[in-house]
Amino acid sequence: MQIQISIQRPILTMLAVAGIGMWAVTSLSATGSQAAAATQAEDHAIGGEHDAAVIAKASLDVGREQTKQLVLEHKKEIYEYQLQLLEQQAASTQSAQDREKVTQTRQTLLSIIKDRAASEKLLTDALYALWDAQGTEVDDADIATDFSLDQAPVSLTQGISAYFHDNEYKAHFGFDHLATDIRTAQGTEIHAPADGVVVQATDNGLGYSYITLAHADGQYQTVYGHVSRIDVRTGDAVHAGDIIGLSGGAVGARGSGPYTTGSHLHFAMKHRGSDGKYRLIDPLPYLLHANGRIVNDQMESGV
Repeated sequence: MQIQISIQRPILTMLAVAGIGMWAVTSLSATGSQAAAATQAEDHAIGGEHDAAVIAKASLDVGREQTKQLVLEHKKEIYEYQLQLLEQQAASTQSAQDREKVTQTRQTLLSIIKDRAASEKLLTDALYALWDAQGTEVDDADIATDFSLDQAPVSLTQGISAYFHDNEYKAHFGFDHLATDIRTAQGTEIHAPADGVVVQATDNGLGYSYITLAHADGQYQTVYGHVSRIDVRTGDAVHAGDIIGLSGGAVGARGSGPYTTGSHLHFAMKHRGSDGKYRLIDPLPYLLHANGRIVNDQMESGV
């Protein structure tokens, strides 16, 4: 994936909130002090014999706060990039209705940028929604032999726009990309890649919307982000190939949220370990395995 930011209208850069760097450093310092104070208080309360779960949660909370501050440091670049995408979309569209929609979206985004509180709230709310959907803990184990996908949720023919642990994505947005972004047109049908049950179907309006399915008795979960439409409800049973919603990711569109580089499906996978906790795994090997199997079946059947 290659992301280039080249703003044709330099005046847009003035819209970013001044002083974000100093604000972020101050917040990080305060966060560190609060974490240290909490640890000292806990030492006093339990004689220094920490419960492993308490320590893990404290570490996770501090790590997420630091990630949030890094994201806010990238606020200017994130919003400028979205404005650039909108300008490109306006230049390429042939429909007067589409151009008007782009203009309205751009005006809304500009008004958010001018309001520091609103712009930071949009970024943090979307970040928390992302964490709620997929978490942050990672399992870098090789592809499992006890589970496979029957198909990809959308066609892979348009390629991948961002990979698991994508360095350029992290440099741009300020946090690690723990999924595979599949290029696909806005509003593409999303198919369940295996039999399962819907465990989350969250519509956050113009924020980050997502669907989560559980498979293999809950041992694995698949997550679908930036969805523009949700066709299932929590508790629904689904079969491989069922349509569960429509893809999104277009800037300013319903379900996209701010962390998007255009129309695509954000696809994440999680595995439940022996401790009962879900950890993110790289979805690409599972996608390629399913895609290869489909191609082989088609060749054998003469399709």
